[in-house]
Amino acid sequence: MVQDSQQANETRDGYIWLRQDCPICNAAPSKFVGMRGGQSHRENLGVETEIWSCGNCTLIFPNPMPIPIGGLGQHYDVDADSYFKEHDKGERLAGAISLVRQAEKILGRKGKLLDVGVGRGEILIAAKEQGWEIEGVEPSETFADYAEKRTGSLIWRKPIEECDILAGEF
Repeated sequence: MVQDSQQANETRDGYIWLRQDCPICNAAPSKFVGMRGGQSHRENLGVETEIWSCGNCTLIFPNPMPIPIGGLGQHYDVDADSYFKEHDKGERLAGAISLVRQAEKILGRKGKLLDVGVGRGEILIAAKEQGWEIEGVEPSETFADYAEKRTGSLIWRKPIEECDILAGEF
């Protein structure tokens, strides 16, 4: 499979399919990794998307990126427990605890954690229980409400690009 990041974007199936180079280093995607979502998902959920790897920095990302024509609510304005019904809460929390411990080991201390795309808030819960200061970013109102009730923390309800977060704050 050959990827041409300069191909024209197209609109189909309720999405704008935005061709992109690597969001980190701007190199063209070079290695097809596989498919995600839709028929490629074990529960046949989501929209099927190609996943590519950057040959320069190795970031793995969807390309083309499906942008919902109806906005993020097209995907996420649903009950959080319904959306994540196939995700075991206990398993997700255990994984979150492991991630937070790894972050603390790397930093050599506890800190202030910003979870981008909080979902049900498992990472925020794990970090809070381990003594971190926490905030989250979640553009889905229903997910943000759910996580805020579970964590008591500030959840920014818009894309991270629109949040007033100071550089170096997290």
